[in-house]
Amino acid sequence: MSIALTFPGGNLRTVTIPNTAGDQESKQSPGSYRRWVFLSASITLVAGGDIGNRYVNIKTTDSVNTLDRGIRSDPGITAGQTKVVDIVKELGNDDMGMSELALSRMQYASIVEGTDEIVFSIQGGFAGDSYSGFMRVLEYGGA
Repeated sequence: MSIALTFPGGNLRTVTIPNTAGDQESKQSPGSYRRWVFLSASITLVAGGDIGNRYVNIKTTDSVNTLDRGIRSDPGITAGQTKVVDIVKELGNDDMGMSELALSRMQYASIVEGTDEIVFSIQGGFAGDSYSGFMRVLEYGGA
């Protein structure tokens, strides 16, 4: 028996961000008749041997236009490192819940619906890098 946590108007959901090459974007979309409110995400980046700094980025799009751009992780992740970046909505100037690396903050409550997307990418990423993780959203609607 499983128990689903239900919040007023929505269900708490964990969305997997599949293993993705560092030079590719990972796009997550709620699908038809659904809406997500982004709460948080945790991304693990495994940097390959290529020299250069990598930064975890997050943005929301309507498949064409960028609607909201999160702040990239800092400091950069260099060759041969494995780091975790936690991403949360902007909650103030606190340094709360910092993981192995920096905390990246979304400035606004990001809401995506239908074919809108939450897009993760690695600025400065290489094909030999990989990242994966999960995000927490409140999901509304559904068929």
